[in-house]
Amino acid sequence: MVIASCFLEMEPPRLAQGMAEKFINRLPFASVWTARCGQLTGLPEHAQRLLESERLLLVFPEGARGTAKLWKDRYSLVDFGTGFMRLALRTKSPIVPFAFLGGGDAIPTVTNLYKVGNLLGLPYLPVTPWLLPLPRPVGLSVHFGEPMRFEGGGAEDDDTMHRRADEVKARIAGLIERARR
Repeated sequence: MVIASCFLEMEPPRLAQGMAEKFINRLPFASVWTARCGQLTGLPEHAQRLLESERLLLVFPEGARGTAKLWKDRYSLVDFGTGFMRLALRTKSPIVPFAFLGGGDAIPTVTNLYKVGNLLGLPYLPVTPWLLPLPRPVGLSVHFGEPMRFEGGGAEDDDTMHRRADEVKARIAGLIERARR
């Protein structure tokens, strides 16, 4: 949905390519589907190549941890990694924060089975009120913020990178709150 929004609603239209979690390549159907949709395995070298070619890269700084949120936490954000920030600095790319609302309602997770997920090659297996993690039809929305630019080359100390990642996280949290209102 975010990719479609970038293409259909941005001016000028942009084709975004996303970074898929590495475990997806171990799942036959999901691997083919993500590749055919133009998504790449979430490796830093893939991301850097795209950004150096001035392509639009879609990343979720929460990673798989963000998808493991329970329904009661659906509007919260987990800690961001700093890889996206280092990459943006190395390639002199702006970060365009966005809020995606509705995913937690589509698959309202009540618990996650981590051991069962690991046996299946997944980070976890979500359990919904109807047991299976099948999405239900709900309203989804995407809200884009203003681009954020940071100075540096990507080799800054970890504390600096975490502070900058927290700035992006705070901006996204603000977008979520405004969209909810």
